[in-house]
Amino acid sequence: MVGLVWMAHALGVISIVYHNQSVREALMDMLFSAGFIPELYQSAGGFLEASRVRTTSCSIVNYRCPG
Repeated sequence: MVGLVWMAHALGVISIVYHNQSVREALMDMLFSAGFIPELYQSAGGFLEASRVRTTSCSIVNYRCPG
């Protein structure tokens, strides 16, 4: 787990896939303050359509997220 966190921090881009906007924004604020570059997506489909899978270091995903 520590290796994944280090790699994500080195590359800096973390994708947040969550249907609840307030949760997405709270995670964005926390990650941004820690020096990461958060990218927000409302659904898994939106994340996949954005073609950011290869440039994302880490993803925070609500696996019960609709869509």
